[in-house]
Amino acid sequence: MRTVDDELGCRVTGPEAIFAALKKSLDGFDRRFERRRVALRGLPRPGWNRLTLDWAGTYTTAGWTPLVLEGTSKVLYRQGRIARLSDSFAVGSNEMLRAWSTQNGVDIDPSYV
Repeated sequence: MRTVDDELGCRVTGPEAIFAALKKSLDGFDRRFERRRVALRGLPRPGWNRLTLDWAGTYTTAGWTPLVLEGTSKVLYRQGRIARLSDSFAVGSNEMLRAWSTQNGVDIDPSYV
C-alpha cells in the first residue's frame, strides 16, 4: 500500500541543489500565502547520519480556502552538513492540491524541483 504521494515528492542532493530547491519552494509556494504554520506531527526521528520528521503545514491567505498539506521530510548528513533532502507527501495530496487550485483559481506548486 502506498503511504506517500510520489508525484509531489522529491529528492535533492548536494548543497547548491538543496539551496536552489528551497528557494524555488519558498518563492513559488510559501511566500504566496499570508500566513504559514508548519507543525511537527510527532517527535523527529534521528539516526546516525539522518533525521526524519513528519509535518503538517497550514497555509492561509484572505480570499482563499485554507490549504493543509501533510508529509515527511528526510535529511541525510555527511561531514556535519546536509547532503540530501527528500520530501514525501500524504497519499492523495496531489489530487487535493489540484482541487484546491481549481477551487481558488490559483496555480501553485510546492515542489522543490
